[in-house]
Amino acid sequence: MLIRYEQESKEYLSFQYIYQFVRSMIIVGAAVILVWSFSFIASKVGLVFLPNYLGYQLTWVILSLIAFVMAYYAMGHPEIFIKEPVQQNGKNVTSENDFEELAKVLENKMEKSKPFLDPQLTLPKLSEISNLPVHQLSRLINEQFKKNFSDYINAYRIEEFKKLSRMENYKNLTLLAIAHESGFNSKTTFNTAFKKLTQLTPKEYLRNLN
Repeated sequence: MLIRYEQESKEYLSFQYIYQFVRSMIIVGAAVILVWSFSFIASKVGLVFLPNYLGYQLTWVILSLIAFVMAYYAMGHPEIFIKEPVQQNGKNVTSENDFEELAKVLENKMEKSKPFLDPQLTLPKLSEISNLPVHQLSRLINEQFKKNFSDYINAYRIEEFKKLSRMENYKNLTLLAIAHESGFNSKTTFNTAFKKLTQLTPKEYLRNLN
């Protein structure tokens, strides 16, 4: 289930740190249950590990905290639960020529309107902006640009970062500040995407630029 969520999140979200957070919480929860299980079994066979009542209480306190943290985090990131909406008024694309034309329209919209500057941009949001059904927009990006949604959006953000980093009034900003101005809201996502696209770290790129 976790692997499936990771694959789907790449199509719907333009950032993956949410997946990393969810995975970390699940791993911590599993580790707590494993420790408690070992403690319970050890107490039954006469080994001293943790007092049974203490292990039981600690387990549920920690699991409750994990549930609280995940619920609080989800309130700030409702896109975690986004499913593809049913759209009635989107354009109907049936031919390869249609996709080629729409690819040009989408590129033009991305360059002029710059929706990628929204750090919370998702596939459904871009679907509304482009007036295309979600599944057709996803197919358009996959087939015409040979990328998933996340890589497609991050490519524009990286180009924006490159442009801003060459501007004089951005020279005094940190790399992370310029990345935020370019639409990234996670240092990890920025560094990973930049390295994947350019084969360089942001610092290496700027060093070569100078």
